[in-house]
Amino acid sequence: MKNFKVFVFALLLSQPISRAHSSEFLGVHEYIERHGISDLFHASAVMQRCAGVLQAYAMFIPTSMRDQKVSLATMGVKSFQHAVALLNRNGQNNEDQNLKTVEQRIKYYKDIYLERIETDQANAGSVMEGKSGNDLTYCIKILQN
Repeated sequence: MKNFKVFVFALLLSQPISRAHSSEFLGVHEYIERHGISDLFHASAVMQRCAGVLQAYAMFIPTSMRDQKVSLATMGVKSFQHAVALLNRNGQNNEDQNLKTVEQRIKYYKDIYLERIETDQANAGSVMEGKSGNDLTYCIKILQN
């Protein structure tokens, strides 16, 4: 019985933060089309989504692709830092609150992108096709500039 309780607890902890309404989620392209990026708040939201998609791919690709995993994770950190810096420049909230908000949102976006990557792979036969792959490519281009 004790092992069963431990198993159930571990199962609950392994669940994504959000089974959120991923059908309502705006990816990077969709978000920019709807809101643009001229406002610092919206530019930060794009960077948050980029950090989420980068983290999701870093988690999803096989461990044999170590260099790619490290590269994606590094770009994810860069995107995270940009997102926080943009909110701090916006001055709407204090720096600690901005950091906490961005951390929470990136976890949320990562979970949605992990779900989308799996769906894209099932539908298209490749993790690089579909909306998640397009967002990944777009975010890499943004961060390389």
